[in-house]
Amino acid sequence: VVAYDRGGIGGSAPDGVEPTARHVAENLHRLLAALGARPPYVLVGHSLGGPFIRMFTELYPAEVRGLVYIDPLPTTSRAEREALERAMGLWESSRSMFEALQREQLPGMPPAVRAEAEMMINQRLAHWPDFQNLSPMPEVPVTILMAGRYDPRADDGLERDCAPRQCHTQVLEVMREFYASRASEVIRGMLTVVSDAGHFVQN
Repeated sequence: VVAYDRGGIGGSAPDGVEPTARHVAENLHRLLAALGARPPYVLVGHSLGGPFIRMFTELYPAEVRGLVYIDPLPTTSRAEREALERAMGLWESSRSMFEALQREQLPGMPPAVRAEAEMMINQRLAHWPDFQNLSPMPEVPVTILMAGRYDPRADDGLERDCAPRQCHTQVLEVMREFYASRASEVIRGMLTVVSDAGHFVQN
């Protein structure tokens, strides 16, 4: 097993390059080569790590033997994002407040973590353009673990069309459909909802 800190995080020095999914995947590929860890690989990604391992698979499909997503960040298209925002009960005014609330947390983050968070916000607003026309997934096993537990969130106080727990239930339905469609891209795809775990399923 290889676990590592991305550039600028933990014990890894920053490389001064924007942490796009492509750049992170290419860095991981170089790291594995430097370690002499030869393919094929089973890639495991949590949260933002989900898009990163999907991009690695796009760039190096012959080197991937399987994927494990742990409550991955959804790389939603415009239509998928709009469906998710409807499930969240967001109004036009609360959408901008939702974005502002997320950006308010950025200054307190370490620089590299802030750079990844900014990239994530900007990609979501642009509907993850690098992920909308990917090559078909190679025929490898894919497992998706989706967190199901309701945990209070900082944005629960925003004006919405639903109470926080109701919104959470609606979001779960939309996300289950989103993840199920990703699992169905391969013959051996599996989605598991971990009902007693929050976002950090691995904990």
